[in-house]
Amino acid sequence: MNTYLRILAYARPYRRYFPTYISYALLAIVFGLLNFTLLKPLFDVIFEQVGKDELLVYANKPEFSFSVNYFMHLFNYYFLQIANIYGRFGTLVYVCIIIVISVFLSNLFAYLSGVVLAKVRADIIQGMRVHIFNAVSNMHLGYFSDERKGDLISKMTNDIQEVENSIVQSLRVIFKEPVTIVLYFAVLFFMSYELTLFTILLIPISGAIIGYITKKLRKKAEQSQESLGRIVNILDETIGGMRVVKAFGARKFVQSKFEAETGYYARVNVSMARKNELASPISQFLGVSVVAGILLYGGNLVLNNTSALSASEFIAYIILFTQVLNPAKEISRALSSIQRGLASARRIFAVVDTKPKIVDTPDAKELKEFTTSVVFENVGFAYQEASVLNNINFELKKGGPLH
Repeated sequence: MNTYLRILAYARPYRRYFPTYISYALLAIVFGLLNFTLLKPLFDVIFEQVGKDELLVYANKPEFSFSVNYFMHLFNYYFLQIANIYGRFGTLVYVCIIIVISVFLSNLFAYLSGVVLAKVRADIIQGMRVHIFNAVSNMHLGYFSDERKGDLISKMTNDIQEVENSIVQSLRVIFKEPVTIVLYFAVLFFMSYELTLFTILLIPISGAIIGYITKKLRKKAEQSQESLGRIVNILDETIGGMRVVKAFGARKFVQSKFEAETGYYARVNVSMARKNELASPISQFLGVSVVAGILLYGGNLVLNNTSALSASEFIAYIILFTQVLNPAKEISRALSSIQRGLASARRIFAVVDTKPKIVDTPDAKELKEFTTSVVFENVGFAYQEASVLNNINFELKKGGPLH
């Protein structure tokens, strides 16, 4: 969790975009929800379930108030006015036109929210790339002797790309999908709290199964990214030192080493894919199983006239509930793929958190220009524990010879 929050910290300079994104996302959810709530009046027209009592309730145009009841009353007012003037077909056209407009607005705001999020995503990744590059370029020379160049390149390219594809991409899931589920369940509760309580029993079961799968994915994700770093390192060393490889006839040795590493990488990724692909089907299977249970339980109540739902309301309820499965599936998929991104992020932050061993002392003086000379007094140099130079003394004067 700390790694995930640390990645999100790169989004702080761009938090000005969040209110815009949240507004667009909420409007997309609301209009998307409206598409399915309009199915009830549509079915009422088809099944001729608009009664005289309902005509009397909505006969008068309501006074404006910013509430759900006002908009429902206003819709039903025009709905019944058109029904009286144009009959069933005219009413059907009225409902269909509103559904088309609602679908258009839902997709428009979904597109706009996606564009805003794409901007934030690109800026976050740019910030991470610049940060790790600055950290690497600030390291002491001994660091590059200890670290494999190919692995560093892999961290700055492949790992950053993995973070973008999994974690940063999940920013949409963090807000939009949970809010979508909450709003859809609020409408489902409003329609029938009995059926909705029955469906909620699925959530803890599904969450426990997906949580177990994602836990297994974490270790495999780390192994995969480490192996990819070794592959890049082998390529860098082989291509950069091809003359040496050819001169010593080491092609078969390098080839076997590369084949062994790529084989290990392939096996780890197949193992990850097996676990990763489980999350979405399990989520969908459990969701469809609940839909089947609702059809049996709720359908029996409607057929026996023991339910508060009419036939049209029950059909609308089923269709509305099936739409909850899509965001639930997206969340399960994101939770699975995010493990690979977290493994990459940990590798990146391991580089960023490394402190250079050679740093200026607190009382170091800044020399803005070379004026007279540079003097070395009793200077030593060593490779880790192996001393190479000791007690070196010389003076280099500006424009003069070495003494």
